[in-house]
Amino acid sequence: MENELSKRMGLISAFVIFFGVLNMIALLLRTESAIGIWGIWETASASWDGEHHALKIVILCAYALAGLALNVLAMMFMLRSVKLMKSGLFFSKANVVVLRWSVLAYFVYDLCADNYNILYGMPKFVVQSDTIFLTCILLGFAMIYNAGLRMSEENKLTI
Repeated sequence: MENELSKRMGLISAFVIFFGVLNMIALLLRTESAIGIWGIWETASASWDGEHHALKIVILCAYALAGLALNVLAMMFMLRSVKLMKSGLFFSKANVVVLRWSVLAYFVYDLCADNYNILYGMPKFVVQSDTIFLTCILLGFAMIYNAGLRMSEENKLTI
């Protein structure tokens, strides 16, 4: 049973890594299209003249960095989980830290994705309700994982 679960987690991790790499490539291409350095995509690049110049730079940089960080953190979480399962464990303090950083990276990424159109001239900075709601849900999952870690540590001490 444990060996089969490790195989399934390994397969899921392979999918996470594969789609994470594809997502990182798409993220970099979208960021490049906004800047328009290489002209890979024939799209209109962002309008860098006008107002809110600093906000546009912050949104573009934070969008790219938070998106890349979120993908890398997801891959780290899955690989560590598979490694832990092979050793007979499920919870790790390192994964709790990864989950908390993932919550922060998701919040920044989603906030910047909601406001990405500012690069193309949208006049308002918006905060969508789903950004806050999903961030709270992810934070709840991180807290549940942390509670599971504490319970497993307590069970080790009891035995």
